[in-house]
Amino acid sequence: ISTKALIPGNSQRARSTALNAFERFAVAEGFTVNAIYEFVGGDSTGNTLYIVLDKFAVYLAFKESSKGSLLSKHSVASYFGNIKNHLLELFPALSTV
Repeated sequence: ISTKALIPGNSQRARSTALNAFERFAVAEGFTVNAIYEFVGGDSTGNTLYIVLDKFAVYLAFKESSKGSLLSKHSVASYFGNIKNHLLELFPALSTV
């Protein structure tokens, strides 16, 4: 049994939605997600991770939903938390920084 099978469906969908938002953020900043992964993985100090997460938080805070209003605080916090955890899973050495 993989650990992914133990994650509830709602959590998997929330992570998928957050990853889609992160991809839109990357495109808006003129990068690809893989390029961001390379930058974050290449910096052992964690500074790049901090900058990427900070810029992503600002992007989410001012992002309008499809209805024209700003995203809710809950959505912003959920997307941010999912992406932070995703990046720390990809780069476990940075979790101690």
